[in-house]
Amino acid sequence: MTTYDHKIKVFLEDQIQHIKNPKIIEFGVREGRSTKIFLELCKKNSGKLLSIDINDYSKKFEDPNWKFIHTRDDNYNCLL
Repeated sequence: MTTYDHKIKVFLEDQIQHIKNPKIIEFGVREGRSTKIFLELCKKNSGKLLSIDINDYSKKFEDPNWKFIHTRDDNYNCLL
């Protein structure tokens, strides 16, 4: 794990690690660094993660707590 990844992990975990059943919406997947951390927290706390990106990252993770939507992040109808 790089120093950058560690800093992200510590920051995100500090902010949301005690939330039970979190429902997280992530705009942008890119390399999947924060996605991976969110999924770990969702697994630990029975949560769900919805990731939205204009690029198709639908095959990046296989996790029952994750849903990927391939669209622009300003396509608000996809969240309904």
